[in-house]
Amino acid sequence: MLLNWWCFGILHPLTRGNSSGDSSRLASPEPLFWSQQIPAFDSPVRRSLGSAKVNPRVLLISARQSHCPSPPDYNSTILKSLRNKSDYSRRHAMDTWFSLELLEVAVDLSNPHSSARNKVLLLLHIMRDQPSYDWYIWMNTDVLIMDLSFRIPWEEYRGYSLVTWGDAPSLDSEPDFSRSLNTGVILFRNDFHSRDFFDSMVQLWDSYTTNQTDLHSKMKGVIAGMPDFVCDQGTALYLLVTQKERWIPHVYVEERYLINQDWHPSLDDLDNFLEPGTRRGDGTTPPFMVRFRDCFASCLKNSTRKVTVTMDFKACQKRHERAFIFAENQVFVSSVIRTLASIRVDELSSSRVGKKKKKKKKKKKKKKKEKKQQQQQKKKKNVEGGGGGGGGGGVRGKKKKK
Repeated sequence: MLLNWWCFGILHPLTRGNSSGDSSRLASPEPLFWSQQIPAFDSPVRRSLGSAKVNPRVLLISARQSHCPSPPDYNSTILKSLRNKSDYSRRHAMDTWFSLELLEVAVDLSNPHSSARNKVLLLLHIMRDQPSYDWYIWMNTDVLIMDLSFRIPWEEYRGYSLVTWGDAPSLDSEPDFSRSLNTGVILFRNDFHSRDFFDSMVQLWDSYTTNQTDLHSKMKGVIAGMPDFVCDQGTALYLLVTQKERWIPHVYVEERYLINQDWHPSLDDLDNFLEPGTRRGDGTTPPFMVRFRDCFASCLKNSTRKVTVTMDFKACQKRHERAFIFAENQVFVSSVIRTLASIRVDELSSSRVGKKKKKKKKKKKKKKKEKKQQQQQKKKKNVEGGGGGGGGGGVRGKKKKK
């Protein structure tokens, strides 16, 4: 009987519907560890949930906190970051939402925790205000998309409600703030479980409204490398570690492609991907997304952080510019502009280039021939003119009349 029930559980899992019509509350079986998670196409349980949309309706969200100070070229960096996200959205038929909204007016946004709180409240607000989307993507302002052709495998997240980058083994054994999870990019479905997760973060913060120090100490006891303040990433990590049974069926930790690559090592090999055919399109070669934390870190009110910003800000700005041009060149590759840095306008298609060169060569040859003919005609006229002048010599042969 137990075996029959177990098979029954796999083939026909008990589910609970949600607002988007996706039944993803699985009764059994679910992995006991984050490192045991598998994509939907490898899971008989998740395949049994039915087909998933290959091209869902998606809204890409990013925001700039209006309190941010403006170091040199900061606004230019922000605009390039938003332009990059718009380019990707256009290519993959997504909509965009770039926000400066403050969801709680009476809040000190110089406090990093308040800034993180505003982010989570913004996501909940957009889910309520824009309910027609299947999925949403949150991207921090400091993220640049390097491979504009990479397509997010939405169908592989069937049954999952949130997808974020993480290192599953460290999430299981040694939760670390920097290594185990990053919430700079979050894919979240328009359903009950996504809202429930964000609501849980806000509720945890609200339960320690009067004393954030106690909450921070609690998180620090679970998470290694926790910063000196309560933030959205630390809170999300704390929930995934302390409430694993609750969230493991609904949160997928993505490790197959890179959405959390730091700018320091990632941009050394960019030149290797300039030629056609060198990009694999797997989200790792080149990395799908790169984060430029040091270009935007001045938004954090932290003295040690300011020292880092002073040292790395200019270097980060240069790399950010280089990465932006690398991404923009992919936009222009289908048009007649060769690269963003080029002065000339060239045809990119090899056949067109060949035809253009051939036509140009033919035109040059024709022009040379015409010039030669003109020179010959001019020479002939000169010769004829000289013959007329020598006519006097001809006259000398005639008899003179007296």
